[in-house]
Amino acid sequence: FVIGDQVVASMRREGMDWINNVANGGKCYSAVINDQFADIAKDAVKSVDMHYAGVDVMQDLDGNLWVTEVNSIPAWKGLQSVNNLIVADRLAENFVNCMQKEADITVAS
Repeated sequence: FVIGDQVVASMRREGMDWINNVANGGKCYSAVINDQFADIAKDAVKSVDMHYAGVDVMQDLDGNLWVTEVNSIPAWKGLQSVNNLIVADRLAENFVNCMQKEADITVAS
């Protein structure tokens, strides 16, 4: 889960089918990601000019990483169940920071 220019939380999902989201019975597990995963997730969010997103990244058998989805309205129930992050709080903080930066730019112009 990317907010601003940071990966603030991550998880791994497993299911009985290729669709493994929580609403369809997928199970969530805490996951620690390396810099390569973090960088590809942050780059994906930047490429679609968003302030936050849930990014689905898969790794193939050769170790290549693939972004399969950038979720502009991501659900975070599963993410919060396996992390100590309150997503709504972090999103609100990011929103306030963005508005303050915008106000500073407007006043300075």
